[in-house]
Amino acid sequence: MIRVERASLPDGHGGMLDHYISDGSVVIVGPLTGPVETADGTLYDVSPAAIEVHPDHEAEVAELIGQRYMLEGHPAHLYSDQPFVHVPDADMAQLDGPTMGISTAMATQMLDGGTGALVGTVNYMAYTSLNTGATGATGANEMTGVTRQATAWNNAASGQKTNSSSLTYPNPGTTAATNFSTWTAATAGSFGVGGGLSAGVTAASITAAPGALAVSMTSTS
Repeated sequence: MIRVERASLPDGHGGMLDHYISDGSVVIVGPLTGPVETADGTLYDVSPAAIEVHPDHEAEVAELIGQRYMLEGHPAHLYSDQPFVHVPDADMAQLDGPTMGISTAMATQMLDGGTGALVGTVNYMAYTSLNTGATGATGANEMTGVTRQATAWNNAASGQKTNSSSLTYPNPGTTAATNFSTWTAATAGSFGVGGGLSAGVTAASITAAPGALAVSMTSTS
């Protein structure tokens, strides 16, 4: 069973956050409420920031969450001409980035440049990893033994960029993932951006559903 503790964890902002602890599989949901139903009729309430699922349902639930964002819209894309796009799992996981005083248009362009979408730029968000503490400016505290996951992102909208693919990380289940980091490569490479998860998670497997991760910049416009 999953349990939730309110703890002072290194969320990158010096505050408190919920810590979800499980010996099974956990899906990080994002800003979504209500149920999803798997093909075998199992209902999951996806209103919490993270939910425990049967291991056989982990990928399917993440896909269903992505489909709901496609149909209903994602908060980061509601007032933008850039639609939320979900990249389906080939076999069929709120992150706050740094803030600065810039316009929404500039923040949006900068976020797209970060993924190599602009000519001559490097994709600093090609892979996403989990961290056990604040990343700082170097990607510090990357979780030992974690496998970075290739990550697809939606076009930036309203100064935010959300993941369009689900990301699954096998996890020792004994260490809390509290932060995330993006990288140019699956190993080594250059650090891009990091931030705190919307909830700390300790589980045997952690999946971030499409739309669960949002890198954002605060605008002054």
